Amino acid sequence: MRRKRVRAAFQADAELAHLDQLDRLERRVADLEDTVSAVLSRSRLDDLAEQLDELAMTSTTHDDLLGVRMHAARLAAEVARTVTELRSDHARLATSFDDHLAGRNQAAAG
Repeated sequence: MRRKRVRAAFQADAELAHLDQLDRLERRVADLEDTVSAVLSRSRLDDLAEQLDELAMTSTTHDDLLGVRMHAARLAAEVARTVTELRSDHARLATSFDDHLAGRNQAAAG
């Protein structure tokens, strides 16, 4: 008889522990359901879809980047050509000016 009471007490304790675990599990599931429903609400999904569509329309493609790089390379080549021409013109003008000054100095001395 005593064994039956002890066994019944252990079973009652085990049942209480299981009920406590079940309560905690139910609370976690309820919290998870609330979180999921908040994240996946219809208006939230619509907002995310709109943002994704806007991002898709405004994002650059690989072709866009390649086009910009090609344009930058063309501009860099044009700048290099212009710099070379300006240096050549500067050197020519400096030589011409030096020759002109040398001629004036010879005429003044002569």
